[in-house]
Amino acid sequence: MSVPAMAMEHVAGYKEVKLIGDIYYAVHKQQTIIIEYQSFKARQSKALVVYPYLLKEYRNRWFLIGEKASNHVPQVNIFALDRIQSVTVDKEHPFKKCVDFDPEHFFDDTIGVTKGIHDKARRVVIKIDRQQAPYVESKPFHKSQKVEQRFRDGSIQLSLKVVINNELERLILSNGGHAEISAPPEFRSRIAGYRICFLLFIVLYRKMRHHWCNFALMKKCRNKIAVRKMTAQQQSNFAVSPSGKPPRIGIADICSRLTHEDSVVA
Repeated sequence: MSVPAMAMEHVAGYKEVKLIGDIYYAVHKQQTIIIEYQSFKARQSKALVVYPYLLKEYRNRWFLIGEKASNHVPQVNIFALDRIQSVTVDKEHPFKKCVDFDPEHFFDDTIGVTKGIHDKARRVVIKIDRQQAPYVESKPFHKSQKVEQRFRDGSIQLSLKVVINNELERLILSNGGHAEISAPPEFRSRIAGYRICFLLFIVLYRKMRHHWCNFALMKKCRNKIAVRKMTAQQQSNFAVSPSGKPPRIGIADICSRLTHEDSVVA
């Protein structure tokens, strides 16, 4: 009995595996196809005539890079294979190449698969703290990554030459407070905005959970005697509106809590 010497990630029942063969053949033979596709936002699937250009994998998910025949201007469309329900060869529409799409180098400056034909790479500068720096250096964000500066505290400043897209945003946000964008300024502001929204959500969740738990406890105190036995601090904590519902939490209240939430990391 042989013992495996190598293991790779595999998701059992990943339905797009059944479609890869048909799509690969269509890409290789340059055949127009009709896909039954349902995006995450759509309630129903739709039949689309597509010119298939490339199959691309990103983080254990496969994507078809192609162009819809209905496009009025040249552009590439991204289709997640797990949203494709069926694939058939279309013999009525001849295959059409996109002159602006080079399957060999189109994604060289991209993290992930989100890129338009006219999207250009930008210089992105990121500061990584000393805790995360060794990991980022051993496993770079992108092949264009360069360490530009090393600081005495062990943190580093690095640069990337990449298209700014959703995958880059998620990559930066997944590092939490360990990564800080320095440039470009509009990307820095966008990431900062996401972190503020997340922080507000955490504060709101904690406050709502606090009041709802207190409200549930208060319902058990059916008579005034039980309430009188509470300390003044407990009564203020268990404050309930006259209607018997938990008090509303205003935006000003949330903002005032920001300076007191020491345990929340931006």
